[in-house]
Amino acid sequence: MNDLQFFQQLEFITANALWPDTNHRVFPTGSVLVTAALEEKALQLLRHPWVLFRVGTCDGDPEHGQEGGLVKQVVEAVLAVRVPGHALARGAIMGANRQVNTSKGAGILVVQVPLLKAIRQLGPQHGIDIGSFFKGAVAIKKIKDREYELQRGYRFEAWTSEDEIYPGPTGFTATVAAPNISLAWTSPGARFDYIGVHVRRLSGVTPPAHIGEGTSVYQGVLTAHSDAPGSGTWSYSIFGEYDVDADAVADRYSTPVAQTRKVIP
Repeated sequence: MNDLQFFQQLEFITANALWPDTNHRVFPTGSVLVTAALEEKALQLLRHPWVLFRVGTCDGDPEHGQEGGLVKQVVEAVLAVRVPGHALARGAIMGANRQVNTSKGAGILVVQVPLLKAIRQLGPQHGIDIGSFFKGAVAIKKIKDREYELQRGYRFEAWTSEDEIYPGPTGFTATVAAPNISLAWTSPGARFDYIGVHVRRLSGVTPPAHIGEGTSVYQGVLTAHSDAPGSGTWSYSIFGEYDVDADAVADRYSTPVAQTRKVIP
C-alpha cells in the first residue's frame, strides 16, 4: 500500500468503526477526514465526535537499511468530543448521560477506544505495519456554561510501500462433486476500493493468466460458488476486483490465485 492508499484506507476503516455488538457508527457521516484543516474550522463544520488525520513527514526506510520501497509515514490525528452536563467537563472526559452503545454522551476516553482499535486494524493484510504510538494531553475549549469541547492529539508511524497493492483472495479451493465443481475462498477483507472477486475458467490444465482470459464464472462478494462446466478438464483463477476512481466499475485487479486440473467425466 502506498501512502495514498494508506490514508484512504485509514479514513475508510475509521469512518466505518462501530460500537461493539451494534450497527451504530462511532463517527457521524463526514466527521472523519484526511485534511490539512485547522481544528477551529472543524469546530464550525463537523458533527461530534470527529477526527482529523494529517499527513506528517515521510522517511525512506531509515531503520531497515536497503529494504526496497519501504517508507515510514508519520500520521497525526486529532479527536474531538462535546458532552454537556458538568461544570468541570468531567462528562466530556468520562462520559455523561450516555445512550448505551452510541456516541451520544460518550466522553473522549470512551471514543478513543474504537478509534485506536480501528487504526490498529491496518496490518500485514494491507501491507502496513503500525509502529510507535503517542497520545497527547487533553485540551479543553469552553463552548457555553457546562458544555465543553475536548480535543486530544495522537501521533503514530506506519511502514508503507511505495507501490500500489491490490490483495487477492486466499485459500482458493476447487472440489469436484460431479457434475459440479465447488469453489470456495476467503475474501481479502474490507477496503475502501474493494468491489469483490471475479472467478474465471479455462478448458485444460492451464488456468487463466489475466482477467480477460477464459469464461466468467462468478463476480461478487460471496465466498463460495458452485460451477457446472460440463465434462472435461477445467482450470480456474480468482481475482480481487478494485475500483480506483469510485465509479462502481472495476479497474484494478489482484494477481490471480489458481486452481487447475479439475476433471468431470
